[in-house]
Amino acid sequence: MLIKSMKYILSFLILLSINKSFIYAEGALQTVIHTYSVGTVDPQTDKTKSKLSARVDQNIFLDFGNRAVDGMSFHTNNRVSYTTEKNGEIDQFYYEMFYTYFDRKDGKLHWQAGRIFNVNSFSMNNYDGFNISYNIIDDLTLGVFAGFIVKDDYVESLDKEQRFNSFDYRNFFIDERGGDIIEGFRANYASKVFGTYQLEYQASQNFYRLVEHYVSIDADTPLFYNIFQFYGYGLFDLEAGLPAGAIAGFNIMPLDYLYFDLEYEYYRPVFLSDSFWALFETFSSHEGRLKTTGKINSYFYVSLAYGALIFPKPDQKKSTGEQHTITQEAESMGHSVELSVKHYNFYKFGFNFLTEYLKSPLGDNLKTMFEVNRDFNYVKIILGGGAIFYQAEYNDPIFSKKGFFGTLGAERTFFKSLNLNGYMEFYNNFKYDFDLRGIVSITYNF
Repeated sequence: MLIKSMKYILSFLILLSINKSFIYAEGALQTVIHTYSVGTVDPQTDKTKSKLSARVDQNIFLDFGNRAVDGMSFHTNNRVSYTTEKNGEIDQFYYEMFYTYFDRKDGKLHWQAGRIFNVNSFSMNNYDGFNISYNIIDDLTLGVFAGFIVKDDYVESLDKEQRFNSFDYRNFFIDERGGDIIEGFRANYASKVFGTYQLEYQASQNFYRLVEHYVSIDADTPLFYNIFQFYGYGLFDLEAGLPAGAIAGFNIMPLDYLYFDLEYEYYRPVFLSDSFWALFETFSSHEGRLKTTGKINSYFYVSLAYGALIFPKPDQKKSTGEQHTITQEAESMGHSVELSVKHYNFYKFGFNFLTEYLKSPLGDNLKTMFEVNRDFNYVKIILGGGAIFYQAEYNDPIFSKKGFFGTLGAERTFFKSLNLNGYMEFYNNFKYDFDLRGIVSITYNF
C-alpha cells in the first residue's frame, strides 16, 4: 500500500514538473545523526554513570518552480526522525511536515494553498489553508489568510482542558488544538525610497470561539541617504487590551567603518485564559541597548554593546519554596555588557571571540567563548570552546556555579553538491558532570 501511494505521489510530481510553468526543480536530502551521552560521577566509587543515545533525522526539501516569477510552483519541507529511546512525550518514531503547498503567481495576484508555514506574521504558525495577496497599486499589497492550525500527536498526555497559545512551539504539532482556526489580513507597502511598512490583524478561534486577536505594525525606513535608518515593531493584544511587545531602534552609519545601533524593546508574555502556561504568573520587561561596531579593515570587526534591563525581581518572602512569585511593583534594573571581536582572515585563520556579562537581581552571569576556523581547501576545521559562571538562584553567592564547553568540527564539500559535516560538543554543568554530543550530517543538493 505504501509503495503504491509513493508511486502515485511520484507520478503526480513528474506531471507537475512537465508543466512549462515549472522553470526549475531543486531540493536537498539531508541525513543527520545525533549522538549524546550524559552522565554523572559517583563521588564514593568514582565511577561514571552514563547512557549513550542517538537520534536520526531525514530531512527532505523540494522546490518545483520559482515562486518569484509568474506561474505555478510546489514546495515541501519534511522530517522523519527516530530515537533509540522514548524521550518524555515524544515517540521514538515521528514525522513532521513543516510545509507542503502550491504557489501560484499571476501578475498582481499571488496565492498559496496547502500546509503553510506562516513566517510573515508576528507569530509563526503552521496551518492548513490559504494565503492570498494582490498588488492593488505600485508598492502596495493587500492580503488575507485563513486555515486550520496544524494538529499532530506531538503531545500524548495533555489534559483536555489545557491549551497552548500561538507562541508555543508545541502548537505546531498538537492534537488538542486541532479545532483551532487562524485568520487575518495584512497590508504591505514596500518602496526602495521610503522603506517598508506592514499592518496586520490576526485572530485565533477555539471551536468557533474567539480566544485571541492581535494587531501589529512593522516599519523599516531609510533616512538621509541611508546614514540613518529607523525600524520599529509593535504588537497589541486586543483580547487583554495591553501591548504584547514592541521594538524601536535607530541604525546610525556616519562612516563606512563605524556603525551604531540604539534599540528599545518591550516584552510581555501572552497566554490564553485556558492555556497550560496560564498557570505561570506573567510579567513585563523593558530593555534598552546601545551597540557600536568598528570596521578595522575588510576582515577585522570589533563591537561593544551595553544594555539596561528593567523587570520585576523575585519577592524574597514568597520565594523560599520551589516556586518564585513575581511582583509587578518591585521593579529592578539589570545591566549587560558585551564585547565581540571577529577576524575573517588572520593568516588564513578565522577568529570569533565573544564575552558578555549580565548583572541582575535574578543572578549574575559571565560567559566567554571563542571559535577558530581554517579552510584547508579540501576540508574546513572548526575549533571552539568557552566557560560560563553564574548564579543558579538570586540568593546564591556570585558565580557560585560554573560550566565549560568545547566544540570540534569539520566540513567537506564533494562535487559542489554533497556536503559532509561532523561536530563534537562537550559540556560540563551543574546538572551533569559531562554531556558529550556528536552530530554528523550529509546533505545532497540537486
